[in-house]
Amino acid sequence: HGKDSGILLEDAAGGVYTHNVVTKNVVSNIIIGGTSKAVFEDNIVTDSPSGGILCRGRTECTLIRNRIEHNAIANLAVLDNAKPLVRNNTVRNGTGRGLVLTGSAQGLFKDNQIEGNRTAGLYVGGHAKPMLLQNTVEGSGASGMVIEDWAEGVFTDNVFRDNDSAAVAVQGRSRPLMERTVIEHHGNGGIWLGERAGGTIKDTTIVGSEPSTSWRRGRRVRTKVLQAESPGKLRAGDERVPSIGAVPRECSKAIALIFNPGQEAHKAIGVVQLPPIQTRNPTPPPLAPPPKAFLVPRAPSTPSRAA
Repeated sequence: HGKDSGILLEDAAGGVYTHNVVTKNVVSNIIIGGTSKAVFEDNIVTDSPSGGILCRGRTECTLIRNRIEHNAIANLAVLDNAKPLVRNNTVRNGTGRGLVLTGSAQGLFKDNQIEGNRTAGLYVGGHAKPMLLQNTVEGSGASGMVIEDWAEGVFTDNVFRDNDSAAVAVQGRSRPLMERTVIEHHGNGGIWLGERAGGTIKDTTIVGSEPSTSWRRGRRVRTKVLQAESPGKLRAGDERVPSIGAVPRECSKAIALIFNPGQEAHKAIGVVQLPPIQTRNPTPPPLAPPPKAFLVPRAPSTPSRAA
């Protein structure tokens, strides 16, 4: 119930923090910065108007089996050059985003349950380059995961289920490597590929969505199906893919999707980057700078709905 942070670690502060309840602090419940390698295990972090846990600076902290919930702005945010190990945590029911990675954040995020957050469950922006393995993101009020700006990173064996908007939105100039993603029951889009995004997306399984709602692409993206026996009856050579319409921004990359047949699911086993398409305005306007939430103390505010 403090007016600042509940726990603030800077410089090379260390230690093991376990079985604590940290709640209702005005400037984030827990802030870990500097080069701290502190370990947080089995804590409950809840109900801050400015965020649950913030990892910043060059910290290589460890977060294991914590319950991070009901915080505003973001339940867990990783900024600057932070490189945490985040495993087996529950990140849920935030009034903003679930997990935010921006700046030049890195780190390993594995086996986390991210659920019921009001906006995006996972946001990866700036120049972040994390590794996300075997996480489950479900019940978000917006997209399950947004990757944008210049973000990269490896995203493997993650599951997205019942999120309100697209399961995954890849946009800006981001270049993720996404492998073996499972998308279940998304009526409003499986994967959205827009703007000038690139990277590699392969071995994706989409279950419980009609072919027409599984892929969405920028309106100027030209595609060619190399192999297709999907329920949409596309044939090899067709210059179209299942789509629910146009993202209201141009795309400067073309993609080729390769489908395998399936009764309850159809599976894209490859996304191949093709040469850029020439447009009248090849130089895009500059992107907005990365979000600066948590960089300075802030008073409680009413969160707005965002991706």
